[in-house]
Amino acid sequence: MKILIHSNGPTSKTGYGVQTQLLVDRLVADGHKVAVSATYGQPAGTGLGTYVTPTGVKVEVFPSWFLTSGDDVIGAHAKHFFGADEGWIIPLIDVWSLQSPNLAAFNVAAWAPVDHEPVPGMVLKFFERSKARCIAMSRHGEYEFKVEGLDPAYIPLAVETNVYKPTPTATIDGRTVTGRQFLEVPEDAFLVGMV
Repeated sequence: MKILIHSNGPTSKTGYGVQTQLLVDRLVADGHKVAVSATYGQPAGTGLGTYVTPTGVKVEVFPSWFLTSGDDVIGAHAKHFFGADEGWIIPLIDVWSLQSPNLAAFNVAAWAPVDHEPVPGMVLKFFERSKARCIAMSRHGEYEFKVEGLDPAYIPLAVETNVYKPTPTATIDGRTVTGRQFLEVPEDAFLVGMV
């Protein structure tokens, strides 16, 4: 199946760029033909770029144009990439920024962040306008989409577990300490971390 991911380019070191890269790598490994419609990381005027997956597969990266959301080029990128074949567009972006009514002409599955309660009206209007399949990236988003009458799939964001993993201790200035010791947080204190 052909899949066009609409997000930051897979080599840009942004949150969306990292997620795009992880998604591209996994979809290609599953046998899909994938391309990226870059909202960032492949600027207008630079032409078609290429990202090479860890398995050596070359993936086309279409450049952004005038709008930072890529709303002005997403349809053209999809038509070019899909050709006569059927395919899916996966926006991995704040979907409220996509205003084009033309997305309803495509198969769209939007992997959309929800960091509000309730879901903002602009996000709901996107799903109404585009007829996109809703994908929640958090349990909070899944719940909020359901409250609004949508039927979201739940697919959490990816993480490279060989990079990000719990580490009980660290060596600082030649001494081994726990994270709590390093941060000077008592072992019995309730601790919450946010990014």
